[in-house]
Amino acid sequence: MSAQKLHAGAGANLQTFNAVKSFSSTPARNDAASGGSSTQDEEMIYTGGLTSQIKVLKLFSLTTSAIGLGVQPLVFTKFLVKYGSGATVGIFSALAFFTAVTPIMIHYIAKKYITELYYNNSTQTYKAITYSFLLGRVEVRIQN
Repeated sequence: MSAQKLHAGAGANLQTFNAVKSFSSTPARNDAASGGSSTQDEEMIYTGGLTSQIKVLKLFSLTTSAIGLGVQPLVFTKFLVKYGSGATVGIFSALAFFTAVTPIMIHYIAKKYITELYYNNSTQTYKAITYSFLLGRVEVRIQN
């Protein structure tokens, strides 16, 4: 497909996209496995350039937070013996806050990022793919 044809098709699709009347969100599923044939009519019109970076960032953030929260009780007891309860509770409250808030903040920012966008000409609908908090694919269907 030529770049001019893709650009012309995207412009027409963008005008249709601006006239959207309804949205629906569902977890992504494999239509071929479920017997549906809707993927045959769908044309991919956009692929996010930062998809792999966002996936790696979210995976890294979730992994380090899980490790941090898992190790925290062991380190907490050693700090408690060495520094006393006041300093230990203060330090670990701040660490627990940032360990838990970082993946939530990253998800809040990245949940709006569309990794793939499909257009189904027969039903005049769009399907946007985004990532959930735990990196599952979420379909957002947009109907005219």
